[in-house]
Amino acid sequence: MVYSSFEKETIDAAAGPDDLVPDRPEDMRPRFHQPKFRDTNGNAGAMEGEVDHALKGSSPEAMYNPRTNENIMNGSSRVPMGAVEGVKGAQDGFGNDSHDGGNDDDDDDDGEGGYEDRDADGTEWNLRRGSAAALDSLSTLFADELLDALQPVLQDKLTDGENWEQRECGVLALGAIAEGCYGGMSHHMRNIFPFLMRLASDSHYMVRCISCWTLSRYAKWIISEHDDASYQQLLKLLLDRMLDRNKVVQKASCSALATLEEETGPLLTSYLTPILRTLKVAFERYQQSNRIALYDVVCGLADAVGSELAIPDYLNKLMPLLISQWNSVGDTHLSMLPILECLGVVFRSIGVRSQQFAANIFSRCANIMDIVYSRESHGERDDAHVEFLISSLDLMCSLAEALGASVDPFVAKSGNGAKPLLPLLFVAMRDNRAEVRQSAFALLGELARARIPSLIPALSEYVKFSVDALDPEYMSVSNNATWALGELIMMAGFLPPNVPIDRETIQRVLLERAVDPLILVVNSTQLNKTLLENSAITLGRLGLVMPDAMSVRLGVFAKAVFSHLRNIRDDVDKEQAFHGMNSMVRVNPGAVLECFVYYVDAIASWYQCKPDLEMEFATILGGFKTSLGDRWAGLCKTLPPTLQKLLKERFRL
Repeated sequence: MVYSSFEKETIDAAAGPDDLVPDRPEDMRPRFHQPKFRDTNGNAGAMEGEVDHALKGSSPEAMYNPRTNENIMNGSSRVPMGAVEGVKGAQDGFGNDSHDGGNDDDDDDDGEGGYEDRDADGTEWNLRRGSAAALDSLSTLFADELLDALQPVLQDKLTDGENWEQRECGVLALGAIAEGCYGGMSHHMRNIFPFLMRLASDSHYMVRCISCWTLSRYAKWIISEHDDASYQQLLKLLLDRMLDRNKVVQKASCSALATLEEETGPLLTSYLTPILRTLKVAFERYQQSNRIALYDVVCGLADAVGSELAIPDYLNKLMPLLISQWNSVGDTHLSMLPILECLGVVFRSIGVRSQQFAANIFSRCANIMDIVYSRESHGERDDAHVEFLISSLDLMCSLAEALGASVDPFVAKSGNGAKPLLPLLFVAMRDNRAEVRQSAFALLGELARARIPSLIPALSEYVKFSVDALDPEYMSVSNNATWALGELIMMAGFLPPNVPIDRETIQRVLLERAVDPLILVVNSTQLNKTLLENSAITLGRLGLVMPDAMSVRLGVFAKAVFSHLRNIRDDVDKEQAFHGMNSMVRVNPGAVLECFVYYVDAIASWYQCKPDLEMEFATILGGFKTSLGDRWAGLCKTLPPTLQKLLKERFRL
């Protein structure tokens, strides 16, 4: 885990202020966007395992060069993994050889400084990084027991006053064990925290860098102590380090602040003013690659404080910074990608306040999509194309989520000579790249959820496209298409009769082509949980708009649907699905007797059931009791005691 003499010389040669030095093309690498994945908790987040917004981490190599000879465990230091290489958008646009497509597997939870990040001078997995990762794994396995064996070694490393690389190695080890040995290390934090704070202002840039990383690794302890003074000291330090004159330190501090934001959550609202003030200076000072790290800070801020960011005083400080970046970058410049993603996160947080930006956003996103498809129609192919398509679709999806029905004017027409959006959406839903289709159906679902009039003229076509995408082989596409189909069903089913849509075609397509794939999915035990739940909701919604036709097959899917619905949080989707299932039960009650325990168990899953739905449950259950007569008591005995109690106390049965 110790730097070699050659590495030490290379690191020392890079010391000093470099924030005014323009980035070189080789300083930057692209980051890759994760398309939207609609879950059943109402989140249109990144696909299964949410992603770290813009660009957490890349490569810190650290240098530890403490000036003191203090005892780390009894009153001194711990400092982490190091420098930063950062995820960066390449300087040139399409055709950049460095853009290798796919997901950015280098961006992991370790963040800036993590031992799984790239080296500052390469991309290889080396002995140092492998050793640190192994130590992390050992700490997870042995937890605090490891400290007894590790403490003497750490003490020797961290108190070496002559060789910074030895100290840096000790600090790297402290960072590596931060999670696995959290309990034992927390007893030493009162001594370690102030020492790390001093190290974060050390004269050597790698010490400052690695200190930021380690402090972020122990952010959970600082917050759990409810020590406002220490928290404020840490926040101020990270904000100061964001304005460091060294690029590596800038990036490491941004990553550390993003981690702190995630740990802090809504309590961060009290500190919005100094954070936004620092962001303003940083956006003015940073070179292109490090601006990407700033987007990560903005994303973390938006996620942490949510709608508080929409307060005019805060919004008027933040949005000019982002819009300035938006206006300064070309449509197909790779540095546009993190801007698109960052704006999407911010718009979801500020909600309807994003309306003032919507016209420009929709217009430009449609233009970007049109440029990509125009180039591809002329035979030009590039890995960056898919990134621009999904990033544009997802940004518009975030705006649609934020604005609801108010989004319709921006979908209906695009100003500034931009191409209309909906024809491009049709092209995206037919795209041969699954990631693009996934994002296209996420956008379609949000537009249908908003019930915008612009969808009405081609509503039957949207239904057909969604049904055609119900293929579990492409799980994420199928999931989003299933959710979008459910929203289209609700839209079509409750439009006034005088609205001209092809109802006969829609009903035929649903019954002949959608029901069987949905039943196949809900009855599967091998598929993704979110896909199963979305399919259950969509079948329930079908029952709501076509109860007679759907009730014929109720016995085939009722048990599975009830099993999945019980696991979904209480929300409007679950409510609509239950209304639909109840409509089918009223038409074909016998189909539910075979799975009566699942029906009652699903009812019990409601924490706050609305009165009209509660009345439906009471009426149906009362109907069963009346129709079954003497057999009702026997049926109730098949239920677990908790459900028998529910029938007696909640429904007086």
